Amino acid sequence: IIGDLSQAYEFTTLDDAVNSTIQFPVGKVINLKERTLGKGGGATWDVVSSSTVSEYNSYTAPFTSNADLVLALRIDKGDYIASQFGVKSYDASNTESNSQALMDIYNHAQNNKSLSSDMGSRGGGLSTITLPKGVINFVETLEFSSMQGFIIKGAGKRATSLVMNNTSNLLFNVSAYNDCKIQDLAIFAGALSIGIDGLPLISYQEEGLRDNVCFSFNSTAAGTDFILDNVYISEFGAVFRSVDSLVNGDNHHHKDCYFRGNDKVWANYNPQAVLWSFTDCKYYFNRVVFENAATSFL
Repeated sequence: IIGDLSQAYEFTTLDDAVNSTIQFPVGKVINLKERTLGKGGGATWDVVSSSTVSEYNSYTAPFTSNADLVLALRIDKGDYIASQFGVKSYDASNTESNSQALMDIYNHAQNNKSLSSDMGSRGGGLSTITLPKGVINFVETLEFSSMQGFIIKGAGKRATSLVMNNTSNLLFNVSAYNDCKIQDLAIFAGALSIGIDGLPLISYQEEGLRDNVCFSFNSTAAGTDFILDNVYISEFGAVFRSVDSLVNGDNHHHKDCYFRGNDKVWANYNPQAVLWSFTDCKYYFNRVVFENAATSFL
């Protein structure tokens, strides 16, 4: 079975595969039950020559016993299951940041846009990134220079929680966007630790003193349709920040969103930049909802 390219070989996890001493031929198919034990991410990988790999990232993994061979994740372009790239929930066995893994997905999607789409035609196709259940730790900023035709979705705002685990940082830095949607998840700012019950514990910074930001929009050209749908956002210095380089025509739509305990929901320094619509959204215990009331509403 080792040399038979028509038959796949199976491992439990990615670590089991890359640490194996089996000398697989190039072209061998490897099936993983999970990427990380207990975290899901089962997928199909291919054995390729290291000479064909320009850089290592969350979807390539070199064999430890053979520097000439690399495992490459078989990717369904346009449909990205984040756990297959190593995005995993926070617990006592995993306290790593997921920022780089999500950036690897974003970069791959930007370079390999799907050809058919019901959304994102101006961006050249649609890419859906599906996040796992649980608390997902982020320490570094997600630099989304050009979100073109993206959907980032969780398993529900009570099931998938993103945590900006850095009290003075920015989670999403968006320089340009067209036809993007973030849906079915919660986003918090706070310090993550493991509680006495072994479950994730979030410690929040004192209100009024926070300078962390959930979304910063820095486009120099008009963006179209940035959508939040069924999203809960809490404990940020500012949920949205629009910097003064923005131009007219940026459209933001919010549906079934819940904003709670933020210093500012919109910190908007260019009152002519953004058009907003809010449908069935709720605001609780935010110090300021709209910093600049002169901005236009849809």
